Amino acid sequence: MGAARLFDEGTPLGSGGEGEVRRVELLGHHYALKRELGGLVSNEAYADAISGPWVQKCITCGFGMNPEARYTLYELAPGSLTDALKGHALAAAAAAADKEVGVSGPQAVAGSPSAKPSHRAASPNAKSKVPQAAQAKAAPLKRLFNAVFRRGKKDFEAPPSSPPPPPPQQQQEQQAATPYLPIPAAKALAAELIIAVGTVHAAGIVHRDIKPDNLLVAADGHLRLCDFGCAAPASEPALGESGTQFFMAPEHFIRSCILDIAVQLGFQFDSRPGDVWAMGVTLAAMLLPLPEVTAALAAARAGKKWAPAPGSAAAALPAELRDLLFRGMLARRPRQRLTVAQLKGHAFFAGVDWAAVEARAAPLPIDLVALARRGREAAAAAAAAAPSPAAAVPVACA
Repeated sequence: MGAARLFDEGTPLGSGGEGEVRRVELLGHHYALKRELGGLVSNEAYADAISGPWVQKCITCGFGMNPEARYTLYELAPGSLTDALKGHALAAAAAAADKEVGVSGPQAVAGSPSAKPSHRAASPNAKSKVPQAAQAKAAPLKRLFNAVFRRGKKDFEAPPSSPPPPPPQQQQEQQAATPYLPIPAAKALAAELIIAVGTVHAAGIVHRDIKPDNLLVAADGHLRLCDFGCAAPASEPALGESGTQFFMAPEHFIRSCILDIAVQLGFQFDSRPGDVWAMGVTLAAMLLPLPEVTAALAAARAGKKWAPAPGSAAAALPAELRDLLFRGMLARRPRQRLTVAQLKGHAFFAGVDWAAVEARAAPLPIDLVALARRGREAAAAAAAAAPSPAAAVPVACA
């Protein structure tokens, strides 16, 4: 079977500016087959130049009958970090729904196994030991007695009422948003991301398209960096190069005329800080809702200090994590960002066993494989349920 036919019979997994990937079956095993059109030059040589298990490498590659189409075969991963984050969100929503049903649902009634007995002690100033049922029965008579004799409020005890609402500041603390991922899970994933990018930088290469979609969840439950379509030597300028704009550093948007002047003046370039910025955006996407990430990036690109709103998810982050994100990784000037070696020494990563992380032996606090599969299955179900473009457009009958 030819590569083109194998690809056409595959199940779509994703697509982007560098091509489309589909799940295919070959000799009883499932693989990921990528097709790139337009005679694009593959950058797989950069991935092959990087040693270690932190980078996805192809099994084989070649051209089909059409010389404009290039096909690359990979091991099939359970999913990407995007799928895992989606799976985590689904799991968290299901857990919250189960908790709500368990507390206020029909099973949480008095006398049921899930109902919790009240251990509230009686007030020491209570004068009556009449059962609550008897008090409820006597309440109408008490109201009638008060109405007939027009007794004032000070002459009888007020009916029990709910406690007063907390102060506004306390209300904000109670309603404060929490980070998407638990902090220990985000720390473990960030540590793996640092190791993966560090292996790329150690080879003198920059990835230039780091994002959750390009971080695969490998079969061993750890991350693996993929898609080197935008990779280049670290000594080349990153200005104006291709990538995903949301994750691109500010220097990527400098006008080409300034780049030409810098080249003519003999400036030495180091594009690795651009990867550090993208790592910061990726870490922020693990923790914060999109509006907060967008606001933080807008302030960082403008060189302004961003102050999270009270009660926001960003405000709930530990001080060390906020410093890592907004000072060490999302600094506007490339030279102000921390290097991979400096990131390892940041206070947020205190206690991390970097040797174990590099050996892929450090256990993760979440099951990435299960979450990635759940997220990928949900995405596939949503795509299958979505109406086709032809069905979405009403057709008038003649």
